[in-house]
Amino acid sequence: MIRRWLLLGIALLLCWLQSPAHAIAATNLQQPNIDRCRLDNGLRVYLLEDRSLPLVSGRLLVDAGSRLDSADRWGTADFTAAMLRQGSSRAYPIDRLDQELEERAASLESSPGVTVASLSFRSFSPDLAFVLDRLFELLTDPAFPSDRLQQLRDRSLAVLARQNDRPDAIASRELPKLIYGPSDALARSLTAADLQRVRREDLVAFHQRYYRPDRLWLGIVGDFQAAPLCQTLQATWGQWQPSQTSTIADLPTEPLTPPATAIYLIDQPQLSQSTVQMASLGGRLDDPDYAALTVLNELLNGFSGRLSNQIRSRLGLAYSVYGSGQPNFERPGLFVAGGQTAESTTAALIQALRAELATVRSQPISEAELQQIRDRLLNSFVFNFQSPDQTLGRLLRTEFFQYPEDFLWRYRDALLKVTPADVQAVAQRWIQLDQMPILVIGDRAALLPQLQTLNLPVQDWPLDQQPTSVTPSRLTKKAVSWGAESIGKPDSRPSSSVLTQYQ
Repeated sequence: MIRRWLLLGIALLLCWLQSPAHAIAATNLQQPNIDRCRLDNGLRVYLLEDRSLPLVSGRLLVDAGSRLDSADRWGTADFTAAMLRQGSSRAYPIDRLDQELEERAASLESSPGVTVASLSFRSFSPDLAFVLDRLFELLTDPAFPSDRLQQLRDRSLAVLARQNDRPDAIASRELPKLIYGPSDALARSLTAADLQRVRREDLVAFHQRYYRPDRLWLGIVGDFQAAPLCQTLQATWGQWQPSQTSTIADLPTEPLTPPATAIYLIDQPQLSQSTVQMASLGGRLDDPDYAALTVLNELLNGFSGRLSNQIRSRLGLAYSVYGSGQPNFERPGLFVAGGQTAESTTAALIQALRAELATVRSQPISEAELQQIRDRLLNSFVFNFQSPDQTLGRLLRTEFFQYPEDFLWRYRDALLKVTPADVQAVAQRWIQLDQMPILVIGDRAALLPQLQTLNLPVQDWPLDQQPTSVTPSRLTKKAVSWGAESIGKPDSRPSSSVLTQYQ
């Protein structure tokens, strides 16, 4: 057992040592050779051979996110995804599964999401058959034991009790409600009542309806031969026929109309600093303006960006300040700007942020500044391909959302054509200062007098619900490890991200 873990550590070290250097030219990168096969039952499989190390990893995407929850059973999708791993299958109870994975130095995990649920695994290549069999059992015959469900519920309620401890977490949770509305899947939060309402039979029914082979995308990368593995999957996984085959209609999407700019104040009297976030409605990753948006993000952010230079260095109003477009694959994303500041300078920070955003709307950047930013983005483009599993993971996501296979390369080509006028146009389109609600978290009694000097409506935004997440991954709303929404730079986003897993 110790020897297996030692070998795994050495293998991971070698993976790091073999990662591509930054000097690789983005324009010379080639699309990887990925084998595809579609099983007779509709399951899509993507295989990328990498024989450099005796390791295999994979990710399975399931079109079974929380957007499919009914209004009276909100949380069912998250519980179902989490319980696949935490409840295990009827053939392999959780204690046995944990032990046998530990003996093989292998991992098998599941994660919820708004649009898509996911399962991931990693193992030595000789153990691939074992891990795939266990994954198949989790998908087709989950146990959903009641005692494990109650343990998950109790842990979620414990998270609930602490969900207002950090102002940045409050902002990340509450800001989307101002844009999308509190009942939209991209903004809705679980409450204690939601957690208590979901029962085991709800998980069973949700699993039977949505966990079907024709709603699955499976990607595997590592030490194997693609053709024999595809045949093996057809002989095993290909025999899976869902118990329910009725057509699932697309969910209706209400048009989004962001509110007029106003200040929404969350009273947290124990805080000595204020957290400020403002947002306007953004777009999708396949928007023609996306390449220009990444230039705008680079222009505004980082220690050399305009927001840091002006608001942090010159005015001394905030140590951390950001402004970033955060598009999604499917639903429109957000443009978010914000920072943290001393209580006495909260109004000044809001004024400075709005002034800098107005400047990028009204004044085009220079050709020299654009070229510097473009070079940085092209040099960082290689981070999309640091490892084979990252490369395959990004393809898996673009295929899931029905984006073109060469989506990343289209972005790279578009980046080479961005002009200063394009950057100004995208700022005017995405930064809507008259439809940009401002969320402020701090001591209301101290903040209200100075906020009223800004000549903007000020409203209280009470935390009258107790939103939480079923798992810590949903609470922090981090993007999963097989690639984030940002393409120009690896995992670049503000410190208080409003991005959710796969939306």
